[in-house]
Formats: sequence, structure tokens, C-alpha cells
Amino acid sequence: MEAYPKTTDKPRKRVVNKAAWKRTREKLERYSSPGAPKKPSCKNHCGKTFSCTLLTHREIRQFHDMFYLSRDKLKQDAFILKYTDHCIPKRSRKTTCLRENRAVSVKYYIPTLSHKKVPVCQKTFLGILLVTKHRAQGVIQRFMKSGKMPVETRGGNRKEKLFEKKARSVQDFIEKFPVIENHYCRSKTSAVNHCLKNIDIPENVERLRLMCDGCGGQNKNTTMIGMLCSWLQKAPAHLQQIELIFPMVGHSFLPSDRVFARIEKDIKKHEVLVLPQDYVNIFAEHGTPINLEDKVFDWKSACQNVIKQPGNWHFQFNPTKYFFIIKQRNEIVVRGEQHYRSHFGKALTVFRKKCSATHIKPKPIVSGEVNVNPLKLSGISALLKKHFGEDFMQMPDLQFYQHLLETQVDDIAVDAEQEACTNKDTDGIYFYLSALKNVLEILLYFQSFPLQFIFE
Repeated sequence: MEAYPKTTDKPRKRVVNKAAWKRTREKLERYSSPGAPKKPSCKNHCGKTFSCTLLTHREIRQFHDMFYLSRDKLKQDAFILKYTDHCIPKRSRKTTCLRENRAVSVKYYIPTLSHKKVPVCQKTFLGILLVTKHRAQGVIQRFMKSGKMPVETRGGNRKEKLFEKKARSVQDFIEKFPVIENHYCRSKTSAVNHCLKNIDIPENVERLRLMCDGCGGQNKNTTMIGMLCSWLQKAPAHLQQIELIFPMVGHSFLPSDRVFARIEKDIKKHEVLVLPQDYVNIFAEHGTPINLEDKVFDWKSACQNVIKQPGNWHFQFNPTKYFFIIKQRNEIVVRGEQHYRSHFGKALTVFRKKCSATHIKPKPIVSGEVNVNPLKLSGISALLKKHFGEDFMQMPDLQFYQHLLETQVDDIAVDAEQEACTNKDTDGIYFYLSALKNVLEILLYFQSFPLQFIFE
């Protein structure tokens, strides 16, 4: 008969109990009451200045127990500040001794049973709480300098300050690199513009909401916002606003992500993909490819001289998660929010002086006029020679590469050292196969690209 393990309510992993640590027990014992409070020994303090002798045993014991009710140092220091008054002395007397005048004047109080503060001398106050003079004066002096409640400065992460300069130098070095838009996603703006022009917006819709991921090269950039401003200016009159929403990082699971995952899975099944039509056939199994060969525009250059740099905008660009592109009369304004629900920003223009959305006039990018990187061309040529032989230019199936290499390689001179490094690195040569995918992404896009439209 099989024996099954017994189930218990206790977890397998032991729960951390910091209260049982030796270090914690020592800390609690350090700030516990060392004994009974001392009775005031001053005999003449029974007037208005000091009323030490008027305190009863019950009041003394109650004040002592209130202080040690919490064995936390910060709470005890705050208790000392609560029942003391401190100020700078109004006058200083000349003395012949070497001792300096006091920098702080302190008055001590103890509450009675009727909740009235009775002034007492320093000796009585310290004797009842059983603390040293240096601790009480240190708490008061630190509060006088900073003006803040006591903060724990002991322990903590001490190693972080040791490597702070090195970490900062690495960060400064990384920030020196210029930010360049990714080469594989410059056609996204044209694809979104083509889709917006071909959708039917009902007449009762006043707001268009776009949901997209926060990739800086694809969607979250000034080029995309400039294109949306230009489109909204020419959009139907009933559409007054566009909302561009970027979900939290790691939570932007859009429906189009499933399509891309299936495409990548099918591409991995093929060892060799040579022709652009091979990619198109795979794309067609999961969506409807649309040819953008004559519909790709240079939005980046068109927006560069019309829209301000992100650093000159009226809100911070990078942390913004919610963009509002609003049509006000004949002007387009933009508002940015860092939170999804709380909206406190102002809608202002992001265009340069004497510029507006009507000045954004992109020029079409003609197929064949875009110069490909010479290193990529030489890499593709070396890869085709290795796979098909030296006479690959004569093969009728490779006309795409013949036209590409004949029109551009003759006009571009590649250094001999770069060619030698390219030919020598046989493993890295397969990197240039991505140039095929780059060309295809410029020519094609899916109807289910990573944008989700919501009409309201």
C-alpha cells in the first residue's frame, strides 16, 4: 500500500523572525529601563522657575513608564523633544575662563496627572528618565541644526558610497553615446499613418485612443507625436482629441504580440530564408501584408525642424505615460501625464516659433534611393558567395540581390581593412542576413501592428 506524505499547515521554509535575533534582543535591552526612576533631590525648587519638589510619586512613575513604553531609540528621542523647549540664548556674558557660552538654552518639562507641563531642572528630568546628559543634548542640538525629527543613521548600506564615483562615471560614459532611432523600425510611423487614413471613424466619435508599447524607436518618440498632430489637423471635424497611452513596462500584452510570436516561431523552423517573398509567405499565414513601397514618408526629417526638442517641452517626455493631442480651434496642443488617473498637466504647443502642424509635410521615400550601409552590402555578398558560390549573380532566383548590389556597390568604396575583417569573421557574417528583414519591414506591415484603436 502506498504511503502519502502528511500535509501540515506549517510552511516548508522557515519564516524569518527578526525578534529572535541576538542583535535585536541586545538592541531592545539597551533601550529598556535600567531601574526605578530617581526621586528629585533638589530641595529649593518649588517655585515658578522649577517645580521639582511638587511632583508626586505617581507622576514621576507615569512619566518614566511613558518614556520606556517603546524601546525604539527614535521614538525615545522624539519623546525627549516633545517635553523640552530649546532656543538660542538671548544674551551672552563675558567670562574670564576658557569655557565658552552655551549655544543652546533648554527648558525641561514633566506632565502632571492633570495634563499640565511643569518646569523642572535638568538633573530631575534626566534622573527620572535615567538617560545621560550627552544623549539629551545631542538630540536637541541635531534637531536645532537640521530642523527635522531624528533619523537612524547607524548601519545601512555602507558599501554604496564606496563605489558611488565609479557607478556615476559609468553612467556618464553611457550617456555620452548619441541616441539614434533604431534602424529596423523607422517605417512604423508611415504604417500608422496609412492605417489612420484608411479607417472609418463614426461621426459620434470625438476621441481616438491608441494603446501601444513604450519602445522609444517605434512609438514613443517625437516623430510619432508629430505625425499624429499632422493627421489630427486634417482629420474630420468631429474628432477633437487623440490619446496615446503607454502601459506599464512588462504589462503591455497586446493582441498583436501573439501574431509576432507565431511568426518568429515559424521563421525558426526554416534553416535558410533567401528571398523576400519567403518572408512574405510566412507573414501571410498569420495576417494580411500590405505593400507600403510607395507609401513610406520621411516623417523624421519633416518633424525635425517643426517640433521642439523633448528637453524644451513643457513636461518631461521620458516618464510620461499618457499623451493627449488636442485640437483647439485651429491649433494642435499636447498634454503629458505621468499617471493614468490623475491629470494635472497643461495643454500647450510643442511646435517651434511660427510653426504649426500644417508645416509638417513629409516627402515620400522612393524605393531604390535609400543607401544601404556598405558593411551590410559586403556582408550579404560574402554570405551569398559562401552559400551559392562565386557565380551567384548569374542565378535568376537572386535578381533581388543582383539589382541591390549592382546599383550601390559600384558607387560605394569600402575600405580594405573593413573587408578583411568582414571576410575573416565567418561567424559574425550571418548578422548581415538581418538586412533582408530590414528591407521587408520598410516595405510591409501588418493590419495587426502593435497599436490598439479604441473609439469613444
